[in-house]
Amino acid sequence: MVHGFLVDLIKNVYSNHSSVDERERMTRFWIEFHGKELKSKDCSYASDTSSICIYNFSRPGPAILLSCINAAAHHVDFVIRNETRNDDSFFSIYHKLLLEAFRLQMLTPAKIMAIDSTKDLEQLEKRFGAIDEWLYETKPYKDGLILLKCRAPVDKKDVLKKAKYKFSTFEKVWIKEVQQKQVQMEKDFLKRFFPESDMLEVPFHDLSFYVVYFVSLKNGRIHYDTLKEMGYQYEAYDLGRFTWNKQIVASKWREEEEKLSLLKGLKIRTIAK
Repeated sequence: MVHGFLVDLIKNVYSNHSSVDERERMTRFWIEFHGKELKSKDCSYASDTSSICIYNFSRPGPAILLSCINAAAHHVDFVIRNETRNDDSFFSIYHKLLLEAFRLQMLTPAKIMAIDSTKDLEQLEKRFGAIDEWLYETKPYKDGLILLKCRAPVDKKDVLKKAKYKFSTFEKVWIKEVQQKQVQMEKDFLKRFFPESDMLEVPFHDLSFYVVYFVSLKNGRIHYDTLKEMGYQYEAYDLGRFTWNKQIVASKWREEEEKLSLLKGLKIRTIAK
């Protein structure tokens, strides 16, 4: 879904770009989602492979989408001039893509300004003025469509394939675009095979990622009782010997990390299997 949106975003902005070859290359890129929490960066772009890498899924959906647009801007910048760096050329492209995201209502100035990391946004405002004063006309992206997500065991995958669901290897869910008025009908169909608790409705304009992290701890013996109370299991999920492990939704990671920081001596890693 994110890849498709970025492609549409670029096509909308550069539909009149003079070079047909460059227009096509702008939409040829890969997105890799990594279940890692990094302090150094939220995203990266590799020009040699046209790959966008996104990290830190503990962040809100708008922050993740903003990272995707940032990396896509670097890709477009590289296609146009065979290099990319955080200069006027890049920020001009970033500004155009972000304006289009506002127009399509996938992001809003209010959502952007609520994001903690503001370094790039400060550079944008320095060049193009206050974000909440940018001018654009709105035309909602895929208006009236809902993303219906469903978790399913392997032995039920054929049911979802036949119903035209697509599997997200990162979120580990099956996803389908459904008209708002047909959502209940679609859910009634799914209920024949799956519990309703395994279904999730996500409006296109309220982007969220249902990513599960495995939190794996070493040196947890001295905190045995506390870790048990927090729901950790010893050597669970095949994450290695002498480890304490737990599944959490990625959006809850910062809260979990704060609790773990009070327990001295732990070695902590997050994994999205």
